Amino acid sequence: MICCEISSINIDKYLYLYPDNSGSFIKNLSSKYGIKTTNQTCGYLSKKIYTALNSHKDKYMKRLVIGSDIPSLSVNEIYDCLEYLDYHDIVIGPSRDNGFYLVGTKNRAHKCFENMDLNEILTDDIIDICRDQKIEYKLLRKLKDIDTPRDLLNL
Repeated sequence: MICCEISSINIDKYLYLYPDNSGSFIKNLSSKYGIKTTNQTCGYLSKKIYTALNSHKDKYMKRLVIGSDIPSLSVNEIYDCLEYLDYHDIVIGPSRDNGFYLVGTKNRAHKCFENMDLNEILTDDIIDICRDQKIEYKLLRKLKDIDTPRDLLNL
């Protein structure tokens, strides 16, 4: 659903996969939706986010990471994020379970994830770091994510 939703946006798109990005399903997905694939780093969630945001910092001023478990995500959140990054260093899409479904950064603001060493990151964790480091941030609307089978029943 997310690949289909973002395919209409005229930006470079990367899909980070673990343990690797091989196989016919991934190749077909990449070809069908115009998404480049790459291997995701292992380790803490914070390290995965940092690495994804850091990997193209010299090529793109604005970079976004989107979770893969957000059925109601639309291009509107992505467009809003890109627009808000004109005025803020970090844009966070909070999820209803206090996590987040999207984080957008510009310049060096992604450094807030560098030494977190966390697998569970709450929106408030990011906000606290932004406040401590005087990083301008903006929140998007809250969306529901799918973390458990029970979450599917509550859509």
